[in-house]
Amino acid sequence: MSNIFSIITLLFLAVAVGFLGWLTFTGKAKIGEPEKTCQPAPLAQSALPAGVVLKDRVVITMQDERFSIVLQPLQKTVYLRGPIVTLVINSTAQRPHNFVIAYDSGNCRGETIRKLERVYSTVDNTLRLQLKPGEYLIYCDLKDGARTHREKGEELKLIVY
Repeated sequence: MSNIFSIITLLFLAVAVGFLGWLTFTGKAKIGEPEKTCQPAPLAQSALPAGVVLKDRVVITMQDERFSIVLQPLQKTVYLRGPIVTLVINSTAQRPHNFVIAYDSGNCRGETIRKLERVYSTVDNTLRLQLKPGEYLIYCDLKDGARTHREKGEELKLIVY
């Protein structure tokens, strides 16, 4: 009985090693490769518009089919001083929304940094993030019919200095 168990164990190990070798050879498994380090593209020093005062905190209100910034309604770009930024997210919308922060420049463009799902009007959410200087997007990725909320206007650009 122990010989049969030994043969089955050796056969299983041979199949497992062969499978791992196949994954590595075909490129389906990347053994020992370092993870990609995401970096936003560097900002030009002159990129800050005249008259903009950098803050390290902003309140973003999610409304039906748009985002707005308290004290700066309907503005589509937020300028913040990093590297630590605070985003206070609240909602006056009738339905829950998602809140996604993603890279908008550099080697990870479009990759999500943070996502809050199903933000409701009854809850304020505060995110404290460490973001390198660069451009980021904030948007809602929920689908409503044929279009996403982002395609309907729920999107802001976040520029961190």
